[in-house]
Amino acid sequence: DELEDAIEMNPFLETSLYTGQKNAAKLIGSSYRKVGSFKGIVKITNSKNDPIGIDTREILSSTKVMLRLYILRAHRLTPTDSDGTCDPYLSITLGKTKISTRDRRFNNCLEPEFFEAFEIPCTIPGDAKLKIKVMDWDGIGDDLVGQTLIDVEDRYFTKEWRALKLKPVERRSLYNPSSSFPQGKLELWFEILTLDQSKKTPMIDITPPPPSPYELRVIVWGCRNVTIKDTITDQNDLYISGILDLDGVKKQKTDTHLRSKGGLGNFNWRMKFPVNLPMKRPPRFRFQIWDKDLFSPNDSICEVSLSLKGLFKQAHRRKRSVVMRKGNKDKIWLNDLRHPNYEGNQGKLQVSFEVMPKDAADQLPAGFGRSDPNMNPVLAPPEGRMIWSFNPFTMLKQVLGNRLYYKVCLILWGILLGVFLVWMAPSLVGSTFGNIITG
Repeated sequence: DELEDAIEMNPFLETSLYTGQKNAAKLIGSSYRKVGSFKGIVKITNSKNDPIGIDTREILSSTKVMLRLYILRAHRLTPTDSDGTCDPYLSITLGKTKISTRDRRFNNCLEPEFFEAFEIPCTIPGDAKLKIKVMDWDGIGDDLVGQTLIDVEDRYFTKEWRALKLKPVERRSLYNPSSSFPQGKLELWFEILTLDQSKKTPMIDITPPPPSPYELRVIVWGCRNVTIKDTITDQNDLYISGILDLDGVKKQKTDTHLRSKGGLGNFNWRMKFPVNLPMKRPPRFRFQIWDKDLFSPNDSICEVSLSLKGLFKQAHRRKRSVVMRKGNKDKIWLNDLRHPNYEGNQGKLQVSFEVMPKDAADQLPAGFGRSDPNMNPVLAPPEGRMIWSFNPFTMLKQVLGNRLYYKVCLILWGILLGVFLVWMAPSLVGSTFGNIITG
């Protein structure tokens, strides 16, 4: 919502002025058209001394003021380029003052972090329509993404707004004449100072701080209900890959849960990723569950992607360790893992996320996977893994799975029984005939 929706800012009557006649013939100079607007106060009072709500001395005498405009960022801009992005910059107009940040445009960005501050002199009353446009750079013939209009006079003569010591940050909608829907939001605030105040009070430095090093720690605990790819043995050789969508950050993966049964995998595996906060575009994190194959490409079973924007924002604001929680639990189940070629849920995954400043990470060391130093927290060896044994039947059962193992056993027993019968048949037949002949 606009600030005008929260605070009534209509101290004046404003209406458009037209010339011509609506139903007249369209001759030169006779068409019905807008030629200006009237802005003022119309009050009916019992006496000329009755108050009208505004100090008329301020209206009848001009005052030179300084407007300080602080523009932070834009959100969810509507793309205007064919590739689904835009190259935004700011264009600001107040009276005869025109300002452009065209030479500081953002390339291929729908969430620009402008952090621009401007001082604009103006006279009140006067031409006080502040027009802020977000433009899309196209080299030649830039396009309007959207604009917002603020009446500086209305703000100045609104007692509630002037009484605010700290002017609120506004999220103003950006509109384009070609659409009735907002084309994004612009986050800003502004204040109006007298010339003496502007000389004594320095502008606020809104330059964002330089990024600081942080560490993202991700623990993969286990997975459940994973689709079985090896239908012969009814088992998978599962491993999980973790991908932080940042340039230069390598993909990491867990060890392999060999011969996992029933779509269940246990890992207790730690991943660590370096990040710098704050960042303009917080990345998403992707988990992928794979079935490892020896003689063919590994099978992609399913994956899930989630945003880390809120987690990174909290960590940077608090300057300390922040853990992602769901309810009161820091072990989170991701229950909707999909594959583009298959319908329905293909499994679920239990993970943990923690972000901490680099100096805190150095004081709380933790190794990759389950390697030393295995602490913060200690990761125990996963349960349900394949147990190596000198017993060939035990190993065969683990490798083949219960169903195939028993099938193989039945086949082997059948073969042994057949060999036994073939080997013993001549002796049995000879002995039987001998007994018959000897009576």
